[in-house]
Amino acid sequence: MIDDNGDYSPVIIIEEEAGYYQTDWNLGSDYTCVQDFINIRNTRLGLSQDEVDAIVISSLRNSVIQDNSFH
Repeated sequence: MIDDNGDYSPVIIIEEEAGYYQTDWNLGSDYTCVQDFINIRNTRLGLSQDEVDAIVISSLRNSVIQDNSFH
């Protein structure tokens, strides 16, 4: 997420759960540093990039289904 000042705050996504949880972490406005932070956190959780992508897709899919956008 990006706030009104252009600073990034990461969100937490749970596999197969629609939506996300906001954090109160302000990571600044340097996208490269933010991406490095997120990659380190996901690696510490034991997640590969393919697993992260699958988790995001599962959450998006369930958000769409929950919103009745697809039948």
